[in-house]
Amino acid sequence: MATKCDSSRDVISELPADVKERILERLPTRDAARTAILSTRWRDVWLGHGRIVVDLDLFQCVERCEGDKSVAFVNMINDILLRHAGPVKKFTLCICLQDLKLQPSDLDRWLLFLSKKWYSGTYNLHTWFGP
Repeated sequence: MATKCDSSRDVISELPADVKERILERLPTRDAARTAILSTRWRDVWLGHGRIVVDLDLFQCVERCEGDKSVAFVNMINDILLRHAGPVKKFTLCICLQDLKLQPSDLDRWLLFLSKKWYSGTYNLHTWFGP
């Protein structure tokens, strides 16, 4: 006997939390944040996954911002870290210092936050000058 498919059913939101976590860990931070628009059940899920990657892909989110791109980028990272809800298993910072004017206090603040946020993983810090 054939059954009708309920096209209004939100199947993805019914996934177990560990499956959602595995999905998000395989996405760049920028795309993981975008999952917040899938449904209300996904709104803050990305803020609890254990992998945060700060890279040029994430920097592109502020390319369209008016004003100082460096300030917008630092504020975005501050916001992500402050709103993060779970332990951080891996933090990767991979940026070009020529494009971004980071202050030593910005990096200090991020590392201090990570050290207090049940950090149990590895830091990967990659910086370079030039394109």
